[in-house]
Amino acid sequence: MKKEVIKKAKKVIRPKNDSKLDKKDKIARIIILSVVIIASLVLACLIGVGYIKSKKTTNEPQEVKIDDAIDSYGYELKENATTYYKELFNKLKILLDTEDFSEEEYAKLISQMFATDFYNLDDKLTNSDIGGINFIAEDVRVNFKLAAQNSMYNGIENNIYGDREQKLPKVSKTTINSIEQVSYKYKGNVDSNAYHVNLTVEYEEDLGYPKTINITLVHIDKKLEITKVW
Repeated sequence: MKKEVIKKAKKVIRPKNDSKLDKKDKIARIIILSVVIIASLVLACLIGVGYIKSKKTTNEPQEVKIDDAIDSYGYELKENATTYYKELFNKLKILLDTEDFSEEEYAKLISQMFATDFYNLDDKLTNSDIGGINFIAEDVRVNFKLAAQNSMYNGIENNIYGDREQKLPKVSKTTINSIEQVSYKYKGNVDSNAYHVNLTVEYEEDLGYPKTINITLVHIDKKLEITKVW
């Protein structure tokens, strides 16, 4: 009689144990499934971020094209030039296309364009990409470029692939403070109508770069070219 009662009790108890096991199994499955879903979402996010970052850079080296040019003077406008520089270039183009234009205005614009391009390091691809170099007299151009590479341009990181994160100066404006004609000896000859220009350079953010610039320009053929910057 007792044996029958025990057997009946066991039959009653077993389903309860099985039920608990089923619940634990279900909970374990839910936890595993949740972990898998979360891991998948995290992985998807990481892949997405990586894709976005890769879109900002390029696997191909950047190539700067020429947007415009003043062929008779050898001045070129690069496509990556700042809006401000493009404005100065257009002013110069209009001026040089005018008959009997003001040479003093020409000297001012050349000085502003040089300062804007030379001190705007943010758009330079390498430390050998020297801004304003075409405004420098050909005889001193090589030495000027070397001096720039060994000084202000020395710390510029490579941006050939568009992935540079370095903070560099951006020129926002230049202002002519004074301009005067002076007598200046160049290559054994004296240019009695050379120009000395003093100007101020303003930046979007002050990173400690030069703000007051002095420039000397001399007559070489029909052009004014820079022989000294200090």
